[in-house]
Amino acid sequence: MANIINYEDNEQQIIGLCKRIRKFAKLDRIRLDVSEHQDNRNTHLFKYLDYCGVSKEDFVKSYLSNLQPYMLSEFKEQEKATNTICVLDNIYRVSLYIKMDTTFGKELIVSFHENHKRGIAKDNSKLIKNKSDKVKILADSITGGISGTNKKTLDILIPRGVINIPVSLVGELQTDNTFLVSRNAIDNAVLDVCNQYIRDLYTSDLDLPALDEVEIFSALQQISFTSYGNSVFSNISLLIDNMSAQNSPLHKTSAAFALETYTGHLKLTAEQKKELVELITDKYRVSYQKDIDTVTNMLIDIINNIEPEKLIVESNQSDDTKAIDGLEDNSAPTVTLKM
Repeated sequence: MANIINYEDNEQQIIGLCKRIRKFAKLDRIRLDVSEHQDNRNTHLFKYLDYCGVSKEDFVKSYLSNLQPYMLSEFKEQEKATNTICVLDNIYRVSLYIKMDTTFGKELIVSFHENHKRGIAKDNSKLIKNKSDKVKILADSITGGISGTNKKTLDILIPRGVINIPVSLVGELQTDNTFLVSRNAIDNAVLDVCNQYIRDLYTSDLDLPALDEVEIFSALQQISFTSYGNSVFSNISLLIDNMSAQNSPLHKTSAAFALETYTGHLKLTAEQKKELVELITDKYRVSYQKDIDTVTNMLIDIINNIEPEKLIVESNQSDDTKAIDGLEDNSAPTVTLKM
């Protein structure tokens, strides 16, 4: 990809850019453009955020305000205007494309979607070798110091998908007011969260022995933005990522069986079925896999064949405050496995 400046290529430039993004994200007046772009492939993450029941603008501003320099590459080719910032967050299976207009008084987050070229996404899962373990970060909180050194104990939030993962680590204060820390320590903390979740899906929710027959994640670039969360769709996304991460046909078959089993045992209302099919269709229009259509068509067939759950309305509530059992206002559907 032409005209990309990575953190390793120009550390200070990317640090300065990250500071600017974090600063602009905290402005009350900055707004998020949620309109559909010409290619019609920029809104699937916004639909996912709606599904998760979060405010799109508040979420994106919070996400940008917690970015770290090592995550980013500057996409110079896309910075046509002087006041434009364009970066890729590369710590996903498919990079996150972020574009901002920083014109004073007209500050706007122009784009926030998975990166692609005419619907074909670049798969980052092969780009897992880091040049150096040591990276500079911007600290959210300094919790203490190590006597006789310039090392500090730090708390940071790592935004991944719709969740912020708290990480505590030791960093060495630098002259530019950043802290030099272990990249592996951060990545391993996030991987531990993801791998524990995939273990729980296999062993607790699915009650399958398949965990012994699949590989867990070994790099954050194997995991998609939509796989971080606690919703039915994020679970499906995570299981698809895990299936894609398998290196042997036997492991891939086991992971595919787990995906089919999970999806086939969902309890969904007719509206939830419709919403889930739309999310799967929109998400995988931006694809990194040649055979993803086979997987998504299989999932959609399974979901369409699920017998819809009936809505149960609380009878002791007033007409305008009645709640649907299993659904909360502005929340993702609550779904249980029927084993």
